[in-house]
Amino acid sequence: MVWNQHEFVPGERVIHRVRDDGPHLGIVHIHRVRDDGPHLGIVQSFNFKDQTARVSWFQASKEEEAEETSSAYHLDVSSDHHLSYGSVVVRIRPADSSLAREDGKEEAQRDNEDLSWVGKVVDLCDGQYIHVSWGDGNTSKVLLHEIAVVKQKSIKEMLQEIGDSRSIGWANAMTQAAIRLIGCCSDGTGKRHRGGGSAQQAKTEADAIGGDDLSRFPHFDVQESPPDHHYLNNMMEQGNGGGTKWIKRVQKEWKVLEDNLPDTIYVQAFEERMDLLREVMVGTSGTPYQDGLFFFDLQLSPSSYPDSPPLVSYRSYGLRLNPNLYESGTVCLSLLNTFGGEGAELWSPTTSTVLQVVVSIQGLVLTTQPYYNEAGYASQVGTTQGRRNELPYNENAYLLTLQTMLHLLRRPPAGFETFIREHFRLRGQHVP
Repeated sequence: MVWNQHEFVPGERVIHRVRDDGPHLGIVHIHRVRDDGPHLGIVQSFNFKDQTARVSWFQASKEEEAEETSSAYHLDVSSDHHLSYGSVVVRIRPADSSLAREDGKEEAQRDNEDLSWVGKVVDLCDGQYIHVSWGDGNTSKVLLHEIAVVKQKSIKEMLQEIGDSRSIGWANAMTQAAIRLIGCCSDGTGKRHRGGGSAQQAKTEADAIGGDDLSRFPHFDVQESPPDHHYLNNMMEQGNGGGTKWIKRVQKEWKVLEDNLPDTIYVQAFEERMDLLREVMVGTSGTPYQDGLFFFDLQLSPSSYPDSPPLVSYRSYGLRLNPNLYESGTVCLSLLNTFGGEGAELWSPTTSTVLQVVVSIQGLVLTTQPYYNEAGYASQVGTTQGRRNELPYNENAYLLTLQTMLHLLRRPPAGFETFIREHFRLRGQHVP
C-alpha cells in the first residue's frame, strides 16, 4: 500500500499542523528525541473513510493525556518524534554516568560486547511510553527523552556520500553496527571471529587476501550437495525424463554457466545430485540492492526438465524486498512460467537456458526502481505519483537488503560460508 501525507498509522507521533512548507528532504543520522514540546500526540486509530484520527494528546514533561478525534488534514507527523514499529533506537547515556571514562576503554567494551544499549521499537501505543526490545534480549518501557532514534537517509543522500572520501559514512557505520550486533560470524571451519574494526583494518585485511575482489572464488564450481538445499528432498526420479539425454543437457548447462557467468553471479553444482544448483548474485551498483547477496536454489527435475523451466526458490529469510521475490521463496518471472508473458519471454525447451534464468533475475527483478515491478505500477513511470513513491520504496528495499545481510551472516547457506564472510569484509565499507 502507498500512503499519502494525510494518512497515519497507530503509534505515530503527531502535532497540530501549523503551516505546510512542502516536503523536507534533510534527514539527520541520529536524532535525539525532545520531550518538552506542546501538543504532542499519539495516533491510537485512523479512519480511512473519514480521514480522521483518534489522538491521545500529552506533554511528555507532564503526566497528562486527553483523547480527541482530529481531522487528518490538521495533523503533521512530528519530525522530532519520528518513531515507528521496528525503528532502531539507542539509550541516551546520562551525562554523569559512571561508565563514561576519559580513556574510552569502557565505551569500546560496551560497543563490542554489550548490546543492552541498542534495540528496536516493538510497541508505540502505550501512552507516553515506548516498548523497546533490546539487543541483549530484554524488553522494557522507556520515555521519549531516554532514547535516540537511528534515522535512515534517502538513497540520494547515500549516493552522494559515496563520493565523499573524507568520511566512512552512515552506511559503513550501520554495516559495522550490524556486524557487532551478531557478535561474530563463522568462517566455515567452526572457528568464530569477532566483527567490527576500523575501515583501515578492513582495507588491510582485504589487501592481505588479494585486494578488493573475490577473484579466488570460482564463478562456477562443483561441490558436495548441501544439506540445506531447498530441493534436497525432491529425489531424482528414475525412468521417464532422466537418462542419458537429460544428463547431456545438464552437462551442457554446466558448460554454458562456466564459460559465460557475469562477474556478479556465482553458481555451485553438485556431482552426486546433478539436478541441483545453488546460485548467489551480488546486488548491482546503483540499485537499492547494491553489494547485497541474494541466494537461489534451483532444481533441473529429471522428470520435467527441459520441457519445463527449472524450479527456483529464493532464500528470503521471511523478507519481501522485491515485488517478484516472495517471502515463501517463489520467484515471479515469465521465464519460469510463474508470471504472465508471451513469445520469447516464456521458457523454451530448445532455446532457453539456466544462464538466461539467473541473468534475468538480476536484470529484470533486482532493478534500479523495483517500485515499478509491482503489478499495474509500470504505467506510473514518468508520472508525479511514480516519482513520489519510488524513492521511499527504494529506501525500504535497501533496509530489507541490510536485514538480509544480517541473516546471511548469522545463517549462511551451506557451501558459501567463507564467501559471505569475505564479501562483507571486503565490501562492507562500500555498501551505499
